[in-house]
Amino acid sequence: MLGNDVTEWTRLLIARFKQPSNLAIDAMLNEKFTMRDASNHREPREFTVKMLRSAKDAGLSIVKVQLDIVYNGIDLELRRDIPRLTDHTTVNDFLQSLDDRKHEWWMYSIPSPLICDAHVSLTSRTMD
Repeated sequence: MLGNDVTEWTRLLIARFKQPSNLAIDAMLNEKFTMRDASNHREPREFTVKMLRSAKDAGLSIVKVQLDIVYNGIDLELRRDIPRLTDHTTVNDFLQSLDDRKHEWWMYSIPSPLICDAHVSLTSRTMD
């Protein structure tokens, strides 16, 4: 019986909800934060937390390595806006740098095909 042993409860919960390492690695390799994500107001913090969880589940325990994986999952066009990682960058530092830039990123827009089509239709009508 577990009783009130918080440490044991924590260990069991982590074991229960931890991704298998092969799925965690696959998630890290396939998850990206793109310009489209930014224009759709996706939270970079959500992306980071998801990637950090996958990195931990894959067995990567070194914070610098975890952050490198997250950093490299961000589109280059967005990554140029955040400070390069150092051996002393903490998760909180990194999250703060993302929070500092997210509103700027959200202003980037990728025209929707519907908007482009509507614009072409309106333009062609006024030119006739």
